[in-house]
Amino acid sequence: TSFNQDQFLLRINPYMEARINDLHVRAGFIAGYESADNGNLVLYPDISLKISLNEHRFLIMGGLEGDLTRSSFNKLAETNPFVISQPDMKNTLTRVRVYGGLRTAIGPRINLSARVSSESVRNMALFTIDTLFPLQNRFNVLYDDGQILTLRAEMNYQMAERLKVAAKVLFRDHNMVNETYAWHEPVLTTGLEVRYNMADKILAYAGLSYLHGMRIKTFSEGVKTTETLPDIFDISLGAEYRYTRLLSGFVRINNLAASRYYRWQHYPSHRFNFMMGVTYAL
Repeated sequence: TSFNQDQFLLRINPYMEARINDLHVRAGFIAGYESADNGNLVLYPDISLKISLNEHRFLIMGGLEGDLTRSSFNKLAETNPFVISQPDMKNTLTRVRVYGGLRTAIGPRINLSARVSSESVRNMALFTIDTLFPLQNRFNVLYDDGQILTLRAEMNYQMAERLKVAAKVLFRDHNMVNETYAWHEPVLTTGLEVRYNMADKILAYAGLSYLHGMRIKTFSEGVKTTETLPDIFDISLGAEYRYTRLLSGFVRINNLAASRYYRWQHYPSHRFNFMMGVTYAL
């Protein structure tokens, strides 16, 4: 069934916070109501705990929460620009999410963080090729429930305002109820960004990204099979020259390795490509 624009979603999130020395506690709940399916009322906890140690250089955190997220065509199209024009839309319910993590600083310039979470999700949007299109170049949306385990680690380095380096590693394991895999979702995502500011006049950027483990569902003569898209490795460069506070020029270079990869089935990326332009602020 298609999403009725007359349907609505109401979400409230009352909470209380308390600070006792280095302890920060938040307790509340998230209540939501969606008019779809003859009305659905949900109630989830919103509880978090943070403890600061070693003069706030070390932070331990944990929590228990849930949520209700409205679906829209714009959100689906931002994720996958090749989605069909009238997809089925269902709101996503995070029935429970348990998480824990830590953040610490190594000296004045390096920050490290790590977080692990496990969540139970209902109506997670997945994308598969719509076989009703003869060219099979559009994606339909199907929804499934599942359990998601997420591991995330980040490192940030900053030297004044001149040099900033950020690195991240994200691992996600999806255990779906009906589908074999979470289609097109990467299992591993890593990234590295370096930004350099030369006297607020020249801003340079370099980035590397790597995606691994994207499974897709394919159909051949009515037989369903599972394949894995090749890993994605992308290098990008960019620079901006600020002539004045209002006028600047920029250049961006993407896919410096000139590799052809597929983020979405049947849609190869552009090889080496660049963009140049001028910006003017009123």
